[in-house]
Amino acid sequence: MDLLEDFLAQPHARDAFLLRVVMGRPWSLLVEDKAPLSIIPALSGGGWITADGSRPHRFEAGEILVVRSPTTYTLSSDQDHGGGTRIGAGQVCSSPDGRDLSEELSAGIRTWGNDPQGEDQLLVGTYRHHSELGRLMLQSLPPWFLVNAPVPELVSLLNRETAHDGFAQSSVLDRLLDALFVTTLRAWINTGAQNHASLLFAPRDDVVRRVTEAVQADPAREWAVESLAALAGVSRASLTRR
Repeated sequence: MDLLEDFLAQPHARDAFLLRVVMGRPWSLLVEDKAPLSIIPALSGGGWITADGSRPHRFEAGEILVVRSPTTYTLSSDQDHGGGTRIGAGQVCSSPDGRDLSEELSAGIRTWGNDPQGEDQLLVGTYRHHSELGRLMLQSLPPWFLVNAPVPELVSLLNRETAHDGFAQSSVLDRLLDALFVTTLRAWINTGAQNHASLLFAPRDDVVRRVTEAVQADPAREWAVESLAALAGVSRASLTRR
């Protein structure tokens, strides 16, 4: 198993949080749940994401947002979003004045929002525990990224199963969420994401690939940057930059 396959084998959801979010405009969600990682396919309409004070970025139906902890972010129908619903720890939803909205805006099985027929609909899948993904996996990801859904049929299936209750439903949702995350992550890696340095891109860099393969082949050895640089045929400074 190479490094990339090892990374992609890590996600293993256990009792993940799944929710269909149905919103009529205008709407705004301030997400401060500190969850390890959330996968958010846009099912219809679209919106804006503003993460940790960055400029708003538009997302559309057919795209998937991936956000990792400890990013605080706002999803909204407009760039100039005002105070809206707050999503806190444990996925508790509250109004700006602190009123619990979990039941008030419930719209069916794992479905929530201000309008069941709203034009903007999202599917939210959240890993609850860091151990389900691994520390190195999370550290290798940017605070958030956006890609086109690589397998729309998988999004549709997860959406249908989220609004359904059946035998072993939690297990079905967990495995579908894992499949969605792995295919989405693979699609992001294939884009190149040139502005983000990560071990996930090691197979694309011959120097990093040779170094990681050497460490994997002999993990008990006390490796140093100098010896790894010599093995890869580059300077210590060049390897450190990578």
